[in-house]
Amino acid sequence: MIWISLRQKRWLGLGALMCGPFLFLFAIEAALRVGWGVPPEEALPANFEYAHLDIHKPFFKKQAGLASGVFRYVNNRSRSDKAEFLVPKPVGMFRIFVLGGSVASGFSSPDTKMAEFLTILFPERTFEVISVGMGGYDSRRAALLIPELLGFEPDLLLVLSGNNEKFEQMVHRPRLFLWRHRFRSLWLFRIFDDRYHRAMPENTEKTYLPEKLILNFETNLARMSTLAREAQVPLLFSTLPA
Repeated sequence: MIWISLRQKRWLGLGALMCGPFLFLFAIEAALRVGWGVPPEEALPANFEYAHLDIHKPFFKKQAGLASGVFRYVNNRSRSDKAEFLVPKPVGMFRIFVLGGSVASGFSSPDTKMAEFLTILFPERTFEVISVGMGGYDSRRAALLIPELLGFEPDLLLVLSGNNEKFEQMVHRPRLFLWRHRFRSLWLFRIFDDRYHRAMPENTEKTYLPEKLILNFETNLARMSTLAREAQVPLLFSTLPA
């Protein structure tokens, strides 16, 4: 005969009390699946990781040290232009970051003539041009890059942004959005979610009035300008070729 102490009985009772509701919900979910089948799969918005998760990750990653206190940084974001630079910045180097949408990509040295032309104009200087332009990025996503870039000793930030303001808007709290999407694979959660929230959208693209788009654009540019001014780094907003 196996004797169970009073303390063990209490723990078993507590375990049963805690597991009971989960078992009850599991039974309901199983019954729903028997009657309705597996919940239809719902796709995440297109390019969800690229457009909503990656934007909160560092754009560059630090590699092994080359010398005492000197490190090479390389691009760390999907679909970004290949680029690398040293920190601390070499003596005499004039470092320029170009950021914005796809129109800002392709500027990284030596793929662009920008550094070559600047050297012709200012032969006493050495120029380094680094592109952080990303296809589909609006001004809000570009603004998220400013704090990181300011940590890499830039001498100039060049912003080419404005073509993508009407495209895919940012999902607020993307991690929470992702967990909600995963839990919707359960009938119980989906029924509750559909009752108290709207169904998961096929994409996050929204239609805004021109006045709203312009206001958002101005707010984002002002944010970039404020961050650069506080760090005493020149920032230039350039018109776009299209």
